[in-house]
Amino acid sequence: MSRRSIDTTSRLGVVRMLTRGILECIEREKTILGSSEEGLKRLEKISPHFNKLKGTAIVGCISFVESEVSDIKPVPYPVKSVPKYSGHPRIRNLDFWRHQFDRNGTRWYGWDEFVNFYRIRHCFAHNKGILLKGHDQHLIDFREKLEKGLVKDRYGRQVDPYYNISSQNEIILENDAFNRLRILCMEFLILTGVEPPVTPNTGEVISF
Repeated sequence: MSRRSIDTTSRLGVVRMLTRGILECIEREKTILGSSEEGLKRLEKISPHFNKLKGTAIVGCISFVESEVSDIKPVPYPVKSVPKYSGHPRIRNLDFWRHQFDRNGTRWYGWDEFVNFYRIRHCFAHNKGILLKGHDQHLIDFREKLEKGLVKDRYGRQVDPYYNISSQNEIILENDAFNRLRILCMEFLILTGVEPPVTPNTGEVISF
């Protein structure tokens, strides 16, 4: 879907479907299967896969947002003379977009957290949610920042930890991860001009 073929309500609807919707789907499945003995047996078999299902929602959500932004702000290849804001390995698209905004005086509190979601996305897209070499230390360090209360939302409030890393190096997603992802995705779409501010008179972004 391109920017030309989807309106604001539909775009927000897609982001909501890929965040709230996946959680509702999992809870509904638990309720239905939990109502019978046979269902409980099936639930026991499929429950270990719920985390990967959540991961696919993150992959889909970020891919959707990226495609919407790329439609009006295409990223040249190769990217030259752009700082590696995202670190190593770099996330090329985000480095390019951030460079465009930063040199115009635009600042967004959510860059580091959004980059971290991209790294989570890469782990689920390419390694079934297991930490990938190069991204692993970033994800471990950001988890520690969340634990220490160093990550803030747009109002300066502490963001509680919303993922863990198991002894098998699997990223375990909490439901709150999807609240953060939804907000960051919609704010990013507004930042890039894909979406207008929700309340144009004040520029304030309402809850998504």
